[in-house]
Amino acid sequence: MKIFTRYTLLFILTSFVYRLSSPIKVNAQNISLSVSPPVVEILLAPNQQLSQTFFLKSNTPDSLTIIPSLHLATPSDSFGHVTLDPSPAGNIPLAISSSLPLNQPFTLGDSPLSLTLTLEGATSDLPEDT
Repeated sequence: MKIFTRYTLLFILTSFVYRLSSPIKVNAQNISLSVSPPVVEILLAPNQQLSQTFFLKSNTPDSLTIIPSLHLATPSDSFGHVTLDPSPAGNIPLAISSSLPLNQPFTLGDSPLSLTLTLEGATSDLPEDT
């Protein structure tokens, strides 16, 4: 009986050490998305309109579900760094139209997709001679 308990204890310790030293299977996801152009700076005067087309491409074999939204960026220092507001922009004093609905999910497959945003500056009254 003493030999049996000794071998049982040895077996339990060996299996415990083996379990701690063996690698654990890990499942991971890989997402790769290309956005072109990556950075756009827009200066928009009143009564002017600007259109910018962004090209989106999924570099993974699986399709991606994307929700396009606009976020406000505020300067954080004199080196050009910005802080992005994590919540989508609410009241923007611009007329915005998009080729895809904003804040609505869509699926991006393996073919590139274009997203065109059109911004129209606030209208201002032209000065009149009196």
